[in-house]
Amino acid sequence: MDNILVFGHSVTQGLWGEKGGWVQRLENSLVSNALETQDEDDIYYLFNQGVTGDTSEDLLNRLEQEYRNRTEEGYEDLLIIQIGANDVIEENGQVRVDPEGFRQNIVDLVELGKELSDELIFVGDFPVNPEIGEIPYSPGKKLDYSRLKQYEEIKKEVCSEKEVGYIDLFKMMENRNQNRFLEEGVHPTSQGHKFVYQKVKKELESKNLI
Repeated sequence: MDNILVFGHSVTQGLWGEKGGWVQRLENSLVSNALETQDEDDIYYLFNQGVTGDTSEDLLNRLEQEYRNRTEEGYEDLLIIQIGANDVIEENGQVRVDPEGFRQNIVDLVELGKELSDELIFVGDFPVNPEIGEIPYSPGKKLDYSRLKQYEEIKKEVCSEKEVGYIDLFKMMENRNQNRFLEEGVHPTSQGHKFVYQKVKKELESKNLI
């Protein structure tokens, strides 16, 4: 792969990560390896297109244009998508994106992603603290653990049906000590970002994508 484009929300962007988050860690690793090997085949151009607050609808509205602005013919592209946690947020008794709408958005993202890229992989979301209730920094907004798990299952099902890679972070993290990996019950700590980076890197290496 020549280009790696990562689209998503605040976790993708790297919020609360002292080293810039899991995407920045991945880029740092790729750069270090290229400098060590001095091999052109080890040079990758990574674009982090994570936007705080994005839902699946927001991503659908911007994916194609932002993708095409950063790629050109003749290059191989890997597209990584991490989306869903913001869809689950409840305001005034209503979730931002209902389950049916979310499923359709994921289907549309998969189909568009396949059309745009040479390889597509979805990265799941972390489980939030089951006792989080109202989001600490967003009065009036709630994030429910069980609903997030439901939406993660929807993503996993769609990716399986469409034969798209899916890294199930929710399942990997569900029975771990969440206080170590969550900053305020929602976003990963630096240790959490390190965990995501390691799992994503391992998956990409296993598929010979890096």
